[in-house]
Amino acid sequence: MVAITLLVSAFGLIAFGQTRTEPYFETLLGMPVTSPQVQEFVKTNGLMHLPTTPDHSICKSTNSAFFLALRSNRVWQVCVTLGTIEGLKQSEPFPPYLGKMPYELTRNDTAEAVVQRLGTPSRRKEWAKGFLISLYYDKLRLCLDFDGKSQHLLYATWTED
Repeated sequence: MVAITLLVSAFGLIAFGQTRTEPYFETLLGMPVTSPQVQEFVKTNGLMHLPTTPDHSICKSTNSAFFLALRSNRVWQVCVTLGTIEGLKQSEPFPPYLGKMPYELTRNDTAEAVVQRLGTPSRRKEWAKGFLISLYYDKLRLCLDFDGKSQHLLYATWTED
């Protein structure tokens, strides 16, 4: 039991049934898909491992708010769905994640509220004439996407590089 506790503490992860004070999504970055932490995350969230090319694959499910992108069987990207684009009928609607998020992010946050909390982003991009707004925080390895119409946070994505 002590060895498990030390391993869990070293990776900043905990058993999913326990309480955690800070988020852990970004700690999955760079881990092999076969690691116990990634396997537990995939299993607990009902994700399926789907190869897309010889070097890339994804772990996703339409019943989960999470999406993992893999490169060379290592977690390259972790995406958390917090909302849906207003007025857009999605072919694969992902349910929003309602749990605790890093940096006190919530699905009701606007880009301006996030900038006040996290500071000026490394860059900002508007897609399709403001349909989607992305804020990139390179030091945090984090991209936040906002609905251009409602201005609310839709996705939080951590990327390894």
